[in-house]
Amino acid sequence: ASADNKLDDYTDAKDIGEAYVEAVGVMTGLEIVDGMTETTIDPTATYTREQAAKIIAYMVLGKSAADSLTCTVAPFDDVAADRWSAGYISFCVEQGIIDGMTDTTFEPTGTLTGFQWAKMLLSAVGFNANGEFTGDSWSLNTARVAHSVGLFTGDAAGADHIALQRQQAMLYAFNTLTKVGLVTYSESMGDYFYSYSKLGVGERFTPEDTLAVSVFKLYSVEGIITANEGMGNKTTDVRTDYNTDGALLATVNADTDAYMLYHGVRVWFTGSDTVYNRDGSVRTEAKGTAVYVNDLAKTTTLECPSKEERENLYKDVDDLYYGLTVGNDRTHDAYEVALIDNSAVDLPANIEDNAQVYYQMSLTTLGDRDKTTVEIGTADVKYDNIWTNIDDIENGEGVITMIAGTVYYVYEVGATSGSVEKVAKNGDITLTDGTVIEKSVLYTDAGSAVDVDDVITTVHDHNAPNYSFVLDTHGHYVAIGDNEYRTLGYWTGDLRAPLSDTWSSDVEYEALFIDVESGEPVYVPVTREWAKNNAHYGGYYDITDELYGDARFAPVRQFYGYGAENTDDWQYVNYVYFDEVTLDVNGWHETNWRGVDVTYDADEDTIRIAVGTGEDAHTDSYNGVADLLADYSDSFNANSITLHNVVMVTTESSFGGLTATVIFAPQNENDVVLSGIVFFPEGIDKDDWNSVSTGYYSYDSAYVNGLEADDFNIAKELAGDYLPGFYNFKIDAETMLVEDLERISIGTVATKDGFKTDNNNSWIRLNGTLVADDAVIADLRDNKEELLSFTELASFMKNDFTSEDAQLVYTTSGNKVVVIYVVDSNYVTPSVKFADSNTTWDGTDYEISVAPVNAWLNDDQVVEVTISNDTVGVGTSGYSFTVSVGSTEYTYNVPGDVTLSEVTVGGTNVESLTFEVKATVGETIVINDYVA
Repeated sequence: ASADNKLDDYTDAKDIGEAYVEAVGVMTGLEIVDGMTETTIDPTATYTREQAAKIIAYMVLGKSAADSLTCTVAPFDDVAADRWSAGYISFCVEQGIIDGMTDTTFEPTGTLTGFQWAKMLLSAVGFNANGEFTGDSWSLNTARVAHSVGLFTGDAAGADHIALQRQQAMLYAFNTLTKVGLVTYSESMGDYFYSYSKLGVGERFTPEDTLAVSVFKLYSVEGIITANEGMGNKTTDVRTDYNTDGALLATVNADTDAYMLYHGVRVWFTGSDTVYNRDGSVRTEAKGTAVYVNDLAKTTTLECPSKEERENLYKDVDDLYYGLTVGNDRTHDAYEVALIDNSAVDLPANIEDNAQVYYQMSLTTLGDRDKTTVEIGTADVKYDNIWTNIDDIENGEGVITMIAGTVYYVYEVGATSGSVEKVAKNGDITLTDGTVIEKSVLYTDAGSAVDVDDVITTVHDHNAPNYSFVLDTHGHYVAIGDNEYRTLGYWTGDLRAPLSDTWSSDVEYEALFIDVESGEPVYVPVTREWAKNNAHYGGYYDITDELYGDARFAPVRQFYGYGAENTDDWQYVNYVYFDEVTLDVNGWHETNWRGVDVTYDADEDTIRIAVGTGEDAHTDSYNGVADLLADYSDSFNANSITLHNVVMVTTESSFGGLTATVIFAPQNENDVVLSGIVFFPEGIDKDDWNSVSTGYYSYDSAYVNGLEADDFNIAKELAGDYLPGFYNFKIDAETMLVEDLERISIGTVATKDGFKTDNNNSWIRLNGTLVADDAVIADLRDNKEELLSFTELASFMKNDFTSEDAQLVYTTSGNKVVVIYVVDSNYVTPSVKFADSNTTWDGTDYEISVAPVNAWLNDDQVVEVTISNDTVGVGTSGYSFTVSVGSTEYTYNVPGDVTLSEVTVGGTNVESLTFEVKATVGETIVINDYVA
């Protein structure tokens, strides 16, 4: 259980005695006392007298006022005016709270004893006004009064003239602060009185006010937490019952987590106290900010319990409250079940002391994350709503999640492996080393490669572990597999006769495979029959058994015929097949024909290309996609490559989350296609291409991935006119020339409305799409060709964008903006003309005016066209006309589908006609004859 307690900052808080924890928690929470260091409280060490003076000053004045105390004259010979403690000591001496050891000395570094501390504390609340703590009997009188007011309550050790432990000192201070009322001495009556009560004259030793209330507005409430911040509530709510039927005692900012729900607590807080009616009901609940939350509940927790275990836990409990659940997902049995004993809490007589609480969790996958959210399962969750540390959990990993209201608690799964000796009826698995692994309530056959009922002692006749286990946070298994012990090989077609010492008389050959994961050549024994039947087949084979001496010696072919797998169990093995896969320099994911989604890391994954066949077969390995692309294309900056007959070696992140570590494909130049996105900042006509003698054309003002390509080489037949903008291109891997150019739509930002960032420029969004941290940003205005940083772009957009004739154009990958160009604004006027067959306006001086449109967009845009004439109106009604855009024809009825306006030309009123039509940049809009 957890709350936001200051005490948690100290690594040695566990060393505090049980009797002192609450006192230390409150005193540190109020910042009346500090640790010995920033991380240690050192509870059994001692205080000095000057430290005691500081604590007293804090208790009487509050931290802020006490820290403003100054001293201009040394109060004692051994306390200089500029000593750190001089202000505190002077105040305490002036108030009669602390005396010197002599008239001239204080002994600031002297050890604080129990009776000295008790005297100081009692004096701080008003005692010693009659001098009873002076003279030979000062310690006796101090002890008598301290006992009578409860100053020593809770301390088993007791106080005397020896040094006092820090934890004891804090307990005495806490008791004084919260239990001992402020007193006033009456000389006429010769006794101490507390302040007058609300009913009349105060009674002797009947506290009415304390330093806790008068200085700190410190109160406490005792009850049961029924809602809190750890489930998305704004406050920690404390009630008299386990549900909302109970009276609400307090709403406190305490940052308690979901595991504190239904726990009985005593919360110390600063704010306002509960106001009760005369019948004892709550008129106004307490409100404030927690100083310390003392968890009074004793909890017994079962992990992944069976029904029998749950019943045994509760069978001796008579007063048990049922039906309490933490966590929204009820897919499985309760992941944990707790018996919470709240007997230490002052609850109403009709409320049960014990409560049964079910904690519901589920298995899911941690997905991609950005600056503000992370994908958990199918939900995009804000980091503020995640109450556990996920920094060390990789994207794509399996996680165990509890969703409490709007708050997520996310835990990483574990793993182990071993050979199985036996499986019990309840699913418990015993390994050959004696380890017993229990079955988790989250276990599901659908998430495992192996059904528990089918687990046997030995899978292959070898000494390697046979099974891997995905473990929940209890160490119970949630999934079982033998994937990591399966080996996939790529068959090179090479056979050789075994030299000697064959494993079986059936073995007549050894076949050369390439281990897909390691890239190493491996010779495995095979039978003559296998060699005969597979001599003409390439592809991928399961060579697991052959490596460990299985008597079949017949590798089983996998992944053939549009990715079809030979055996059903290979759908669980961590080798995922793709007929075709396009690897992008930005990474992301690919989905195979069976719908299996694999995330790959473009920078870190190993890519292996099998080259050649037979005994000369080998693999070329590359560290990431860019390394592979560099080997295929060094003349320009392609950003993706398409491979065929690909296998990805993956790691399984529990139930569907697969991440590639190795990408394997055989070399086939005719099947390899490189691709990317090229940007032409200006329009190109056929004369702009440079003819190269070897039979292709080149252009030197093209940009790929934000960088200018030295030579953008295209096949000869592609040379022609191109509008400015973005184009997908494909490269023939054999000629290394661009073989296809297709104009595409891109994102544009023409006004500030399309740009968003925070005050710190820690994130940028263009039209709502997040800009990647490592996005390439190129400023091409006026041929600047300058690369901008993330913050430089943000500054430009905030300060200069509206004053300069500029636009942003950008491309995306993986739901993020990855390349941005800052360009001069570019608007073009679409081509509009009358049809050759149009006779309606022939022989007259009709004029066509067209509003410019964004030249960067390849989508249809709304084009506004106006037709007018110097002397003759266009007519206001009774006819229609058509407009052709490519093969699409639009009909306009006048006046219903057009806008008519009147202008004065040479003193004559002339009607003009305006209509809107959708067209793509580069298309011609043709106005046809009208129909009466």
